[in-house]
Amino acid sequence: SALARPTVLGDGCVVGCGAVLVAGASLGMGAITGDHTFLREGAALGDGAVVGHGGAVGPGVAIGARTRIQNSVMLGPGFTGSAAAGADMPKRCS
Repeated sequence: SALARPTVLGDGCVVGCGAVLVAGASLGMGAITGDHTFLREGAALGDGAVVGHGGAVGPGVAIGARTRIQNSVMLGPGFTGSAAAGADMPKRCS
């Protein structure tokens, strides 16, 4: 289950004030979550990706490296941006 997965914070990532990272979410190296963002279980931001103020990323959604999600955007469960999305996701610890 997603709750059994660790939450991963890559080197140099930034978690904004009031942001919520549900267990099992992961941020790649240098990824940024703006203030008041919400990342659900299994959500993953690639290296250097950004989710702006008030944004939300649904369960299991992978955001590719260097992708920018603007303020107040919600990407729901099952969202797929492209075939390459998630290729640069951080590896999970066992």
